[in-house]
Amino acid sequence: MVFLYAYMHQIDLSLDRSRWVGWSELREYYKSQINPVIVSDQLLKISNQKLKTTPISLVVKEPSVLRRIKEGFYRLIVKKHYLMDYQVLYCCQLLHQFNLLLNRDFSEYSLVAEKLRIDTATFYSYLLAPKLSGKDLRKAMLVEHFMQNEILSVVKIDVFATGVLSK
Repeated sequence: MVFLYAYMHQIDLSLDRSRWVGWSELREYYKSQINPVIVSDQLLKISNQKLKTTPISLVVKEPSVLRRIKEGFYRLIVKKHYLMDYQVLYCCQLLHQFNLLLNRDFSEYSLVAEKLRIDTATFYSYLLAPKLSGKDLRKAMLVEHFMQNEILSVVKIDVFATGVLSK
């Protein structure tokens, strides 16, 4: 769960930073990063799912205060957290959309990329973040990303992927 949060956060931050440079630089950056299709395939393998060809529409809303308290209490009691099947499929859909964008060439930052960035940020912020401990969340927020500030201390995505992605 921590790796998935960190990876989705990396996508969000990288898409955000790509507004100020050419799209080709972001594409070049992701040639040295973990491919989103690999992450999606691993998610599908773990959850015993197959990616659907029809788009999944998932409305993710900010949780209420009561819901956040309930999730915090649940996080204290239950050590393993899971995503529902439809949430896994939606996440895989986001990852595949990102991969499709990486395979296209844009002259300017597109509205499609911005919509994907917002959908990704909403997904990891409201569905994944409540399932993480404060310590894991703080560490995942420091994930490396495209055009990061070189002064900041960041955590490489490979650190989160250790033991998660099968070779």
